[in-house]
Amino acid sequence: MTLKAITIHCVVRLCLLGSLLPRVEAQQDTNDTCPGVIEAKLSTGRRIALDAPVELLLRPTPKNNHVDPVMVTFDPAPDFSVEPPAIRLEQSPSQAQQVRIVLKGPNPGLIRLKARATGWATSCPVLDLPLDVGFASVAHIKATIPELHASASELDTTGTVPLDGNTVKYFRLQLLDTSSKPLSVGSPVTVLLTAYEPVLSITGKTWTQTQPTLIAQDQSMSDLLLFRAPSWAQPQGVIKVELKKDSGSDDLMQTDLTYISKHAWWIYLLITIAGALVYSAVEALLGSGNDLKRFFEILFEGTGFKLVVALATGGLAYVLRETDTLGIKLDTSTTRGYFVLGLLFACFGIEAVFKKIRSKLEGQL
Repeated sequence: MTLKAITIHCVVRLCLLGSLLPRVEAQQDTNDTCPGVIEAKLSTGRRIALDAPVELLLRPTPKNNHVDPVMVTFDPAPDFSVEPPAIRLEQSPSQAQQVRIVLKGPNPGLIRLKARATGWATSCPVLDLPLDVGFASVAHIKATIPELHASASELDTTGTVPLDGNTVKYFRLQLLDTSSKPLSVGSPVTVLLTAYEPVLSITGKTWTQTQPTLIAQDQSMSDLLLFRAPSWAQPQGVIKVELKKDSGSDDLMQTDLTYISKHAWWIYLLITIAGALVYSAVEALLGSGNDLKRFFEILFEGTGFKLVVALATGGLAYVLRETDTLGIKLDTSTTRGYFVLGLLFACFGIEAVFKKIRSKLEGQL
C-alpha cells in the first residue's frame, strides 16, 4: 500500500469517527439518566378501542441489559381515567401489564395518556401518548365563514355562499361534536389543508396550495388562516382537510371544504368591453363592403375613435349593470350576460352620444 493510500485511509477513518462522536455522546447521556423505556402496544397506530386493553411493556435501554421493576402511575385527566391507576412493570416480554381507558363523560375523541415512573428522573420520557378513542365518530370540522362549506364529499356544494373572485377572507377551523357544540381536543392536532389553487395563506403575502395549521391542546379552533378566491370562477372548488396527531404521522380524520367563486370584477369588465368591441367591429365590417383595408380604415379612423368609444361604452355598461338604463334588466350572473350588456349598450346608439360630445369639443377648439 502506498503512502498516499495510507494517508487517505486514515483521513476517511477520522472523518467517520468524528461524525459518530456526537451520536454516541447523546446516547450516553440518555442511558445514564433513564434506566429503561416503557412501550405501549396498540392495535393500529395510536387508535384504540375502548373495550380493548392497552398493553404496557418495560424495556431496557440499548446500553442496559437489565432494568429494575418500577411502579408506573398514570396522571389524572378530566375526561377519562385509567384502570388500574398504577401498575408494577417488570422487564419481561411475558410480563406485559394491561390497563383500560374509562371515559368519565361524552367521548372526547382524542385523549393524552401520561404517566410517571417512581424513582426515575423527571427528564426521562416515561409515557406521553395521544390516543384516538373514536375521534372520527364524534368530531366534524366547520369553517367559521359560510363561504367555506364542510362536506363529506367534494361534490356537495349545498349551502355554500358564492364569493367574488380575488376576495380575501379570514377564517378558522372549528371542531364540533355530534351535538354541534365545540369539541376541545385532549392532545394537539395538526391540520393540513390542500387546495387545487394557491388560495391559502397565514400572512397574506404568499399564497399556496398546501397550508398546515394547529389546534392546540384543550382548544377547539385552529390558528387564523386566510382564504383568497381565485380570479377565475370556480363552480366547485375543493380544499381537502386532513387532521393528524401532533406527530403529524397518524391520520385522525379527513373531510372537504367546498367553495364557489365568481370571476374577479375585472374579468367581467373585460367581457363587457369585448361585447362593445364586437359591435364596433361588426359595424365597421358592414361599412367596408368586405374590403379588409377599408374595414381597418373605418375601425381606426379618427385615431381609433371607434375603439376608444367601444372601451368607454363597455366601461359605462359595466358601471350601470345593476340599473335598467336601456329599459331592460339583463341577467348578469353569467359571462354571457355581461357580453350581451356591452353589445346592447353599443347597439343602442351610445356611440352617437360620444360623436356629439366629440364634435362639440372640436368646435370649441
